[in-house]
Amino acid sequence: MLEECSELTSSTRWGKVESIFEHDERFKAVERDRDRRDMFENYVEELQKKERAKTMEERKHNIMEYRQFLESCDFIKASSQWRKVQDRLEADERCSRLEKIDRLEFFQEELRKTERKNRDDFRKLMEEHLAAGTLTAKSHWRDYCMKVKDLPTYLAVASNTSGSTPKDLFEDVVEELQKQYHEDKTRIKDAVKLGKVLLTSTWKLEDFKTVISNDIGSPPISDANLKLVFDELLERVKEKEEKEAKKRKRLADDFSHLLSSTKEITPSSKWEDYKSLLEGSQECSAIGEESFCKEIFDKHVMQLKELAKEKERKRKEEKEKKEKERDDRERRRTKQRREKEVEYEREREERLKKDGLDGEIADVTDIHDSKEKKRSGKDDNKKHRKRHHSDEDHANGNENDRSKRSHGSSSDHKKSRRAPGHESDTESRHRRHKRDHRNGSRRSGDHDELEDGEFGDVGESR
Repeated sequence: MLEECSELTSSTRWGKVESIFEHDERFKAVERDRDRRDMFENYVEELQKKERAKTMEERKHNIMEYRQFLESCDFIKASSQWRKVQDRLEADERCSRLEKIDRLEFFQEELRKTERKNRDDFRKLMEEHLAAGTLTAKSHWRDYCMKVKDLPTYLAVASNTSGSTPKDLFEDVVEELQKQYHEDKTRIKDAVKLGKVLLTSTWKLEDFKTVISNDIGSPPISDANLKLVFDELLERVKEKEEKEAKKRKRLADDFSHLLSSTKEITPSSKWEDYKSLLEGSQECSAIGEESFCKEIFDKHVMQLKELAKEKERKRKEEKEKKEKERDDRERRRTKQRREKEVEYEREREERLKKDGLDGEIADVTDIHDSKEKKRSGKDDNKKHRKRHHSDEDHANGNENDRSKRSHGSSSDHKKSRRAPGHESDTESRHRRHKRDHRNGSRRSGDHDELEDGEFGDVGESR
């Protein structure tokens, strides 16, 4: 009866039940009112249980749909804030089915879930780098961060607002790597001592791995840690060898300096001839190896030979250079003489082609002017020429006086008879004077050239 009544709910009062069923025979069949009330209360209790279960189921369903809705929202990031995305979320029906406090709570849970996923993805990335050898026990956060700072995985975990940061996750991994590295390093060193391995700077990782493989045991050592330990041991060996090489070079330099200061050593010297002399020196004793001392000695002698060859080569080059310069100067002088001769012949031919007294006089005047300009800076030649002209004038004066005295008593008839002859003599003297003047200009030009020291051979050849 109670189950058939649709009006009954978990909140229905007993008084309402009595008014509903007071005429029902089934209600009257229960004689005691207390029994009827107990039966009603039991029914309501069962009804409440069913309603609560239904409500719980509906809530669970709504929460599941809301969470699925949150996961589908690509605008929700680990750094998202509720107040900035609230309006977009509440516009969906799946969000409105829940209380506001529930919406916020599940939103925050979604953020934490996203942050955990970001951290897990970053751990996987470091595992990949660990397998590839990019991340080792010697890695530093600054260097590693520069490699991954632009990767989406790093950017996602860096956007988390809570939980471990990328640096925290990195340091956790490196701490474990360093712990394992020190354990592996101890095992490798023990294997090196046990096998009496003499490591040199020329060794390769594969050679080292093969030598110690029998003494390592188990568990096996990772290739990354094996390489780190090998690099560390190899670096120490290289430092030791470099230190020894510097010491050896210093001793060699001291011995070389001693050889350089020993003037008796020549390019033809032999080690056997100077062995007893040099072995007693402090420089040779400090080396302690005769073979090394002999090597330095032979090298020094070879350098002396090279220096001697170089000196001889430079001497020959200098000699050839001077000979070449002398030949070049001679060729230039010869060329200049030839050019001068050609120019002289050309000018002479031009002068011979010119006709007429005026042209000849003009040429003589030009040559005379040029000659006077050249002689203006040469005082000695000028004085010499002045003395020469003075002597000529004096001789002409004496000749004129003698002529006057010899012809002073002649008659006017004779003078008139000799007048035409006198005019012809005057013309002849004028032409002879012009020719002598031209030849004198040429000789003066040649003399000037000889003074310059450039064309002395030309005058001799002519």
